[in-house]
Amino acid sequence: MAEEIENLHYSEDRDDRVKETAEVFTPSALVQEMLNSLNIDWANPPQDKTFLDPTCGSGNFLVEIAKRGIPIQNVF
Repeated sequence: MAEEIENLHYSEDRDDRVKETAEVFTPSALVQEMLNSLNIDWANPPQDKTFLDPTCGSGNFLVEIAKRGIPIQNVF
């Protein structure tokens, strides 16, 4: 499962996208800090909540949410 999640996150064209579009990717440390600031018990993640990242780029938030135990079908 972890490899499957990592594969969702990987983007071969990431460097080209940054050069061509000035796209900005949220650093992993900031993603973790932001998710930790939510009122969620990550030791017992909710199984009935839906998470959406409408500007997902390479999916840093979505990958981290999935790693934290949110069912993949609830991550968009």
